[in-house]
Amino acid sequence: MSYAHQKRVAFTLIELLIVIAIIALLAALLFPVFSRARGKARQSACLSNLHQIGLAVSMYLQDYDGYFPYAISPMEVYHNFWPTCSPTFGAQVPYLPQFHVVLQPYTKSHLVFDCPSDTGYDIHGFDGCISPNCPLLDRPAEAHPSSFIQWGTSYYYRTELAEGHYSLGSLTAPSAILVAADGAGTWHGQMPVQDNWYDCLFADNHVKVINAVKVRSYQASLVCN
Repeated sequence: MSYAHQKRVAFTLIELLIVIAIIALLAALLFPVFSRARGKARQSACLSNLHQIGLAVSMYLQDYDGYFPYAISPMEVYHNFWPTCSPTFGAQVPYLPQFHVVLQPYTKSHLVFDCPSDTGYDIHGFDGCISPNCPLLDRPAEAHPSSFIQWGTSYYYRTELAEGHYSLGSLTAPSAILVAADGAGTWHGQMPVQDNWYDCLFADNHVKVINAVKVRSYQASLVCN
């Protein structure tokens, strides 16, 4: 074998730089695609959890004459706006059972309340709705490192259903009444608020991914008008 041939076996510095540049370009193109795919997979798992929670709610309704759980979301113990619009119910809030605890006998697993995208909640830098008329978009107490770890659930209950002692039969449009949703649209979206996406469970037991604007449109007034 000639010396010239042996010398040609190795890559030159220019060739190595070209290969590295191509790899970096492919990575820049593919990583966002993979990231979006992982995000969609997590959101699908989150929707599956909500569907199972919906089945648990249906079983609860059968056992309690069609009435929704007389329960609250855990952060409402610490972020209680109810005394303003419903003093009697507000006085009960610190003593009421929590939504995910009430449904535990029907779900058989606490992991169903863990959204894979749950990254917790930090009130700093979030300009969400702070009115009682949009509780699912309200700012719950801070949760670190995740809502599930701190509160035991990634999903928050539409507590108005408890305050108003609503039954499924009393709702004129169950498909338009939210029952629960994951805690923060930033888990599936980005700022500004209208670009956040929420995984939602409705009273007729269907689940749907909707943005913050749609969430507000579906929050039919139940109490505190």
